Amino acid sequence: MKDLNRRLEAIRKLWMRIQPRIEDEFGLDPRKISEYYVQRILKQRPLS
Repeated sequence: MKDLNRRLEAIRKLWMRIQPRIEDEFGLDPRKISEYYVQRILKQRPLS
């Protein structure tokens, strides 16, 4: 469990550095990032 927590903390720190750059460079807030992922990566239409 200790290893899992260490990895999750590393992912959180990485995301906290990356997310503001995504917002600044591409204008995507967290909701828009999720929509992009569903539509483009998973190739699914979002729920209405």
